[in-house]
Amino acid sequence: MIIKQLRLSRCISQEQLAQMSGLSVRTVQRVESGHSPSLETLKCLASALDTDVSTLNQEKIMIDKNSESWRKMPAGLKWLFTMNFF
Repeated sequence: MIIKQLRLSRCISQEQLAQMSGLSVRTVQRVESGHSPSLETLKCLASALDTDVSTLNQEKIMIDKNSESWRKMPAGLKWLFTMNFF
């Protein structure tokens, strides 16, 4: 899930997200660490982050920056990955 990335891109702390969503800080921490949230928790987080549940369910793409694929990638695309646009 990309909840942590969305939260950080909005410059929101875990405490602020918890308050905005009506969830506990511990729940936010659990979700960000990989525990499976309930649909109700996802709805609360989606509302607080002004997005939809399907967006929250997206996985973060990881690329090995030492790989040949990374070296051959255009600079603009590398920048987008570095800025977490994907």
